[in-house]
Amino acid sequence: SLFQLCVLPFCPESPSFLIRAKGPAAASATLRLLHQHESASTHMDTLQQQVEDGNGDDDMTIVELLQSTKLRKQVVVGIVIKMGVQFSGIDAIFYYSTMMFRDAGV
Repeated sequence: SLFQLCVLPFCPESPSFLIRAKGPAAASATLRLLHQHESASTHMDTLQQQVEDGNGDDDMTIVELLQSTKLRKQVVVGIVIKMGVQFSGIDAIFYYSTMMFRDAGV
């Protein structure tokens, strides 16, 4: 986490955030840093289309997310998967796996 804290100021901001917050020029500059020219123009066109269509423009609260009928299936699947990971103990296996392999002589 210390490494991330040191490196984060040097990371470019998300083009989708920039196009909404600072306009297309800032988003385009970041895309040119991250992509080749052709790819950057394609991404920029897509971002501008999404902004014009209003996709991803509205934020939802947790209550709205849980009450949304359009997203109910995705929310339930995400919750079930997360619960399965928690109840299976796979995180504990990943955490202790190096110690188990070392003790086993592998």
